[in-house]
Amino acid sequence: MEDFNDCIDHCSLHDLNSVRETLSWSNNSRTGDFKLRKLDRALVNDGWISAFPASFVKFKSQNISNHTPLVIFLQEELPNGPKPFRFFNVWLEDLSIYETVERAWKEKVSGSPMYRITQKLKLVKEAIKIWNKDIFGRVDVKLPVVRRNLEDLQAQVKANPSNLELRKKADDLKDFFILTARHEEAILRQKARNNWLTKGDQFSVLPCCDIANAFVNYFSSILNSDELSSELSAIPEPVKKLSDAQAVWLSRPVLRDEVDMVIKQCDGDKSPGPDGFNGQFFKSFWYLIGDEAMVSNQIRTPFRRGDLQISHLLFADDVILFANADRISASGITTCLDKFSACSGLSINLLKSEVFFSGGDNSLKQSITQSLGIPEGTLPITYLGLPLIPSRLTSGQCQPLITKIRKRIASWNNKYLSHAGRLELIQSVLNSLHLYWTAAFNLPQSSINEIECICRTFLWSGSNSKKCYHPVAWEVICQTKEEGGIGIRRLLDLNKACKMKLLWNIVASNKSLWAQWVRKSISRGGISGLEKPMQAIMGFQGHPSG
Repeated sequence: MEDFNDCIDHCSLHDLNSVRETLSWSNNSRTGDFKLRKLDRALVNDGWISAFPASFVKFKSQNISNHTPLVIFLQEELPNGPKPFRFFNVWLEDLSIYETVERAWKEKVSGSPMYRITQKLKLVKEAIKIWNKDIFGRVDVKLPVVRRNLEDLQAQVKANPSNLELRKKADDLKDFFILTARHEEAILRQKARNNWLTKGDQFSVLPCCDIANAFVNYFSSILNSDELSSELSAIPEPVKKLSDAQAVWLSRPVLRDEVDMVIKQCDGDKSPGPDGFNGQFFKSFWYLIGDEAMVSNQIRTPFRRGDLQISHLLFADDVILFANADRISASGITTCLDKFSACSGLSINLLKSEVFFSGGDNSLKQSITQSLGIPEGTLPITYLGLPLIPSRLTSGQCQPLITKIRKRIASWNNKYLSHAGRLELIQSVLNSLHLYWTAAFNLPQSSINEIECICRTFLWSGSNSKKCYHPVAWEVICQTKEEGGIGIRRLLDLNKACKMKLLWNIVASNKSLWAQWVRKSISRGGISGLEKPMQAIMGFQGHPSG
């Protein structure tokens, strides 16, 4: 694969822009060994881009073949898909929206309480879309038309200033234009999500001296604090467990008055959720949807714990559960998932779920996988853009990062960049690509050397080729400007700094979940005496399906 990528870089080829790009090959297996891969692609050079700058490739249906047909289009614009729905607070000024929402919400929907709410919100969303198009009017379409009509009327008034009826029409249209422009400003302000922008262009400006004093006072309060221990061995005490009374209080039913108070106090200008409805919508229509929302509140999470043991991680539609590798824990996971399915109406897709082990013998693994009915997976896997591994990171596992850097440089090959321009791209773009990995892992020295080799080759040649003359040693280049270099940071030094920051978070009583877990579960004997846990741990990754 690396040879193929080197060939693409050598020929200055890159992928053509695509529409609804999908995995283009499958083995069409009807058993559990079903595989999807991206094998087919459209590669073009700089000459093609210059001749057809707006071209793109579209992936068609696979039908009965193993491969997906690719069709290249040369039209001027990529087709735009539908825009996501977003509720705008300015709509509430038109009282007819209340009748529209009430009529849609009162539609009969059968199913579980949570299912009824989600379906009714979809009905409300579609009703508001129609209402916005037919009654309120799309502001982005309406405002240019009103502006042109107002300009025509004002020109007629200037030509015939004694016509009172014409002047009256111009004044009325001017008021309507101001109202429409205010609606547009309110919508743009809500899209921008700027909390400081409250009255159009009436900004609040602080004197420069106040800003400087604020910076000095903030960092002085941190650096001069006596709360942080200067000794690395002074590890804070583990976080205390919840008392029985606190655990019972957290598990008690939520009262309607408490929910009403929270809804009333929520900020209506905050960003909307995935469904497009923001806090102002629920504040305005809580009288209508509050009763059904309280019924659906019966779903309770089964993973509440009194101590600081991480039991699960959630990101988008991925859920990872952690437990000891024994039959009792496996039975507990099955019970929790069954309760979740009974409450929410969602079931775990076993075909997309896997069990991962960091230890244990094969007989134990086989017993647990059979108990769960889920196959065993193989680490590493990619989670939140990083490889999830049970051991030290290897150079082979860093190849996705190196490939990403090579592709980014390949996209710049057709640009005539100066030496200063390439330096700026290295400092601002390439360094940001590996910063996410650098902050999380101890990168292998071989991977650090390869990344720096790619950067210095691009600096001197402007390409991704492996052969290049380097007039100045990289050690000199990475020195500060005062020392004769150009200020590029060494990747090894940056990696060490990130590791020291993680150590600082542990010692400085950082309140993040990770720092608390390390202090409680790993660093009981001090930073210098970390011991590898002897007990096996397993992880389960599941995907819910409706």
